[in-house]
Amino acid sequence: MDRSERFYLIRQRLGCQRSVSTRQLLDELEVSPATLKRDIQYLRDRFQVPIEWNAELGGYTLDRSRAEAAQSELPGMWFSDKEIHALLTMQHLLANLDPGGLLAPHVEPSPSGSTACSAPPTTPPKRSAAGC
Repeated sequence: MDRSERFYLIRQRLGCQRSVSTRQLLDELEVSPATLKRDIQYLRDRFQVPIEWNAELGGYTLDRSRAEAAQSELPGMWFSDKEIHALLTMQHLLANLDPGGLLAPHVEPSPSGSTACSAPPTTPPKRSAAGC
């Protein structure tokens, strides 16, 4: 399991369970305690995931009271309807700014069949707790 997979798994477990023990994460991720600590610190520092140690519960928890808790998402193609609208508006403005000029190749949509970056959906995807 690579590092990004571990990040997603840690974030998923914390989102689905009230508390996740160190032992549970170590067994599931198959990493050393030092690696788990580094991964959790990285999620805190770089992705602002509000992970805290809860001594009473004996595990890591996601602090849902902090504002970032609702906003912390790992990188991916998850856009709100407002973000999609802003991206499409900027693409349209840039494309019409200098058609066929210097910017044109950089603001063109991906070629059809490209899987690297597909067009965003018109409505944001529904999220469910099915992955928990």
